[in-house]
Amino acid sequence: MTPQLRRRLRRARPSLVRARIRRGYRRAIDRFVTRWPRTHMGLNIGLSALGQLYLLSFPLVALLLLAGLPGRVAGLADPVDWAMLAGVVVLIALLGLVSWQIARLRFTLPGAEVLEPGEAPALFDTVDELRRLCGAAPVHRIVLSERFEVEMIRTPRFGYPFVFTNTLMVGLPVLLSLSPQQARVLMARRIGQLAAPHYRPGNWVYVLARVWPRYRRDAASAPWPLSWLLRAFFPWYVPLLRRLSRRAARQAELDADASVLTVIDDQEVAEALAASILRQRYLDEAFWPRLQPDQPASPQPRNFPFARMTAAIRALGPQKARQWLDRVLSEADSGRGELPGLRARLDHIGHGVAPVPGPLEEAAAGHYLGASLAARVRHMDSLWFRGIMPAWRERYERRQRSLRRIRALAEKAKGGPLSVQEARGYAALAERLLPGAQACTVYRQLLTMGVPDAELNLRIGRYLLARGDEKGVVALERVAAYDKTFARAAARVLARFFSERGQPEAASRYLKEALAAQAS
Repeated sequence: MTPQLRRRLRRARPSLVRARIRRGYRRAIDRFVTRWPRTHMGLNIGLSALGQLYLLSFPLVALLLLAGLPGRVAGLADPVDWAMLAGVVVLIALLGLVSWQIARLRFTLPGAEVLEPGEAPALFDTVDELRRLCGAAPVHRIVLSERFEVEMIRTPRFGYPFVFTNTLMVGLPVLLSLSPQQARVLMARRIGQLAAPHYRPGNWVYVLARVWPRYRRDAASAPWPLSWLLRAFFPWYVPLLRRLSRRAARQAELDADASVLTVIDDQEVAEALAASILRQRYLDEAFWPRLQPDQPASPQPRNFPFARMTAAIRALGPQKARQWLDRVLSEADSGRGELPGLRARLDHIGHGVAPVPGPLEEAAAGHYLGASLAARVRHMDSLWFRGIMPAWRERYERRQRSLRRIRALAEKAKGGPLSVQEARGYAALAERLLPGAQACTVYRQLLTMGVPDAELNLRIGRYLLARGDEKGVVALERVAAYDKTFARAAARVLARFFSERGQPEAASRYLKEALAAQAS
């Protein structure tokens, strides 16, 4: 074992221990939930209510002490009694101050892009219709966001979380990627989730688990002594509740899907779920990475995301949509995450077959936002541009510095061999920044130099063989001569290469070399 490997193992050991502890904790929670599901839900309900009891304890204790004050005054006999009475009065005053500070606590409402009824009348009419159909509480605000989301966020109006302002967060990517009917389903499941007929204990836990982090975040801005009391309780309470309520959050998501079936046909619900998950995955893994490359070639973005999003979704086509859907369905669902997989959600609504979303003929954005769509898209694109430019400029300048370094090393290589460190840097930069053909040219040039470094030759051999260039064999055969600790890795690469080429004798020979290097 090399000294470098020993150092890496020493650094990795604490993280491995933490990972093992986390796995043991998750397994214990899974066993507990499986064996005693009702006990687990009761624990969640009690733990969720603990936050409310903590906040209510201050006025309740103050009232109890205040109610017993006349009896204490009547029984005063000596200075000790007077001192105890003074202490009780001070305590009542402090508890009253904290109770008043909690009542005056205000939270910032989420979202900055608030929609007005006159700006999007079709959207407000649809939300009001869904609210009446589901028998849900009023939606006080509708906010447009830049994320792919439809969320109902309940913000306490006062420090005591019993009266809420309901904000429906609708992501512009949702409206640009889905049809009006599909977007309507996603809004209905959030509105129906909090309706009285579907407001189960799990949903109550789900709501409170999303409310309490606000107290943790706003503790620093609260006045003393409330700030100290919030910091003493919520930093440990919020993570604990979040860990224990994951199953309740998962069940709440499934209940939200089922709640829509009272007002919308199950086929429409299934199509909306499949389309939303598929297109969100496509945007996250294909659309956004193309717009935000790690190594941008231009000093600023040439395309704006929201203006191009609907066209990108329409360009998917049925074949690619089928491929993305199969990819989503093939992923294993551990059952521990807060958001269930598509297959579990379809099974819960009794729709076992995942429908392939059809082509996007009309985007929900045009239907619900109407004439205000163009201005909203331009505004969101400008916000994205301003937000991404600092990181974009930094990545672009880093790329330009790396390209200048490549050119300098290429010039130096023309006059003679590079040092080991220079050759390693040249190979790494070429692989990361240059097109495949140019990077192969650089690797062949380094191979010709014959730099006496096992790690570099192992890298050259792997890269060239992966692209079908047999010159990589020369690099890998040099590895053992420079450092025997890398001989096993090189021999295994060669054995796999010749095995794939249908040359079993050569593959067997290199496999024996790998085993011999491992034994030594």
